[in-house]
Amino acid sequence: MKAKMQILAITSWFIRTVFSSTLVSVFQYTVRKMIGEWCKYYFLIKETIN
Repeated sequence: MKAKMQILAITSWFIRTVFSSTLVSVFQYTVRKMIGEWCKYYFLIKETIN
């Protein structure tokens, strides 16, 4: 019974760890993409103004 609980705890911890790291990498990717888009538009607008 105790071993079963341990396996359950390890499994839930593993899923949580994988999920959170996936979430972080997706978030970082999104932020980078947004910053890239923003820079592109910023330079475009700057060129248009000048």
